[in-house]
Order: sequence, then C-alpha cells, then structure tokens
Amino acid sequence: MKTFRRLPAIALVFMLTAATAFAFASRPPEVYGQKHHGIVVEMPKGRIGIWNITGKRVEVTKATTIDEERGKAEAGAFVEATGKEQGNIFRAYKIEVKLPKKELP
Repeated sequence: MKTFRRLPAIALVFMLTAATAFAFASRPPEVYGQKHHGIVVEMPKGRIGIWNITGKRVEVTKATTIDEERGKAEAGAFVEATGKEQGNIFRAYKIEVKLPKKELP
C-alpha cells in the first residue's frame, strides 16, 4: 500500500527531471557558447566579416546578433563575443556591447 502512495511522487520527480533535460537540450547554441571579452580594434564597414577584438579574429555573419543596448558596436567599444572557437577563428553567435567607446578611459 505504501508503494502506491509513493508512486505519484516518483512520477512527479521523473517528469520534472525529463522536462529540465528537455529544456536544456532545446536551448540555442549561444547558451552553450564560449565567451571572449575585449576591445573592438577593427571591424568591416558593413559589420559582416572578420572583426579584431583585442587580437582575436572574430567572424560576424548575418546570423550574428549584435546587442547595442549599452552602446554602439564600433572600434574602441568593449564587447563580449559569444560563439565557438574553430581553428584560428572565433565564430560569433552574438556580440554584446558592454561599455561604449565613450565610457572607456
């Protein structure tokens, strides 16, 4: 009889565990991406292409999200690039401006 009382609790734990595992598995790649912080040294005029972020070659594509909530993405801005290292290129899923150029010393 006690086994039947525990069955709903066991089922609930199982469902919550499965739901959590599914939630993590269905997240976009940027959630699991590596991060690189630095100052934008140079970037292409149209933004698409290879950026130099404190000596690291960062590839920005049309699919890359550029978050400019804190300031403009431009040479001199401090940014966080989220993506994946592939050889000598860091392929960015997202670029987020952390400090605009005007706020850096």
